[in-house]
Amino acid sequence: MRFLALVDHKKILGNSGNREERIAAHNYYGNLVYLGKSTSFSERLKLLKKGSNSLKIERVSNLKFNYNITGVGWAICEIQTANGTFTFRASYISDALGDLLNALLSLNSDMNTESYADETKFSWYQEPGLTEWHIKAFDIKSNGENLHFKINQYIDDTEKGAPETTSAFACNYDEFVYSVVESLDRLMQKFGLVGYQAIWVDADFPVVAYLKLKHYTIHKTAFPFVDGQNGTLKTMTSRDYEMKLLTTDLKDC
Repeated sequence: MRFLALVDHKKILGNSGNREERIAAHNYYGNLVYLGKSTSFSERLKLLKKGSNSLKIERVSNLKFNYNITGVGWAICEIQTANGTFTFRASYISDALGDLLNALLSLNSDMNTESYADETKFSWYQEPGLTEWHIKAFDIKSNGENLHFKINQYIDDTEKGAPETTSAFACNYDEFVYSVVESLDRLMQKFGLVGYQAIWVDADFPVVAYLKLKHYTIHKTAFPFVDGQNGTLKTMTSRDYEMKLLTTDLKDC
C-alpha cells in the first residue's frame, strides 16, 4: 500500500501530477508541500523532530491497521508501516471503534449519496488522555493517496494545551478500509459479538457499520438497499446474506 506520513506538524514530501490534489493537501495541512513529476504520490516520508532542524527521509509501504482489545474497556490501535508504527489508545468512555467506522462511512459517497462529507473528526478518550482524529477525503474513487489523517494526542483532556504528539498520514481509502475490515474480522473471530460487548462494557460491536464497510470492500458498492415509493424503503439484504458476510474471509474474495 502506498502511504505518506508526517509527524509533529511538519512537511510531507510527495509526488503528484495532479495540481488540484496538491493544492487541496496544502490547504488542509497548511504547511504540507507535495513535490515531483510523477502521476502518483511517492512513498517517501519526511520526519522533523520537535525543536530540531534535522531532516530524515524514509520510504514507507505496506500499511497495516490493527485494532485489539487489551483489557476490560481498553483498546489499542496500531497503524504499521515498513518504517514504524503509529499507536493510539482508547477506553470505554467513548465508542472508539464505532466512531472510526462511522467516520469512514460518512466520507463515502456510495454510502451517503446525499449527505456524505469531505471531512470528519472524532475523539478517543483514555482517562485522562485524549486522541483527536481529523480525516479528510479527496476523491475517494481515485487510485492515489486520497484519505488524509491528522491525529493529535494529549496527555490530559482537561488541560489540552498543545498536543503531545501530532501524527499525519495519507493513504488510499479503499486500501485503508480493507485493512480495517481485515483487522475487525480477526477481532470478531476472537471475541464474537457478545464477547466484545462484555469486554468493552459500554458499547456493542458496531456490526451494522462493519457489515456496510465489508460489503463495500468486497463489491465496491453500497449495502443493498433500494429506495421504495411513498416513503418506504425496500431492502435487498437478508439474515442469510448478512450471516454469510459476517463470516466471509476477505482472502477468499
